[in-house]
Amino acid sequence: MPISIYDVSVPVFRQMLECQIRFLHKAAAHAESKNIDPMYIAGARLSRNSHAYGQHVRSMCLIANQAMAQLGGEGMSKPQPTERGFPALKVCVADSLAITNKLKPEKIETAESKMLSIGLSNSGAGEVTAQELLLHFVMPNFLPMRCWPMRHWFTAASA
Repeated sequence: MPISIYDVSVPVFRQMLECQIRFLHKAAAHAESKNIDPMYIAGARLSRNSHAYGQHVRSMCLIANQAMAQLGGEGMSKPQPTERGFPALKVCVADSLAITNKLKPEKIETAESKMLSIGLSNSGAGEVTAQELLLHFVMPNFLPMRCWPMRHWFTAASA
């Protein structure tokens, strides 16, 4: 059975962004109940050389937005917020989720046959198919972003 680009992208983005919203709500509630500064959790890092949790959330939204812009001509409507608090992160995720929710399968299916231009750090620009973009560039970068809070602050069962 063939699987479409839409089926392996949009539902995954939607599920992970909705999960991230729940993590943000739980983190804010936890900070309030334990009298912890919310900026401490938003700025928490797994290790000294990793990005803060808030940066991981913004990166996840940026990856989803860029993928939607490339695959379906949607996304990238707003710049990513630079504020670090939970309200700004919730807005960032909600905006990405809204972009993902309005994307129709027909938009992405037309992109399957097109060559998409991407920027590559070593060689400038390159062209890839929609499937290559999704499987080799987008998903390997998107999926690790959603795992961060599960490893550090929450368990998968609490989501």
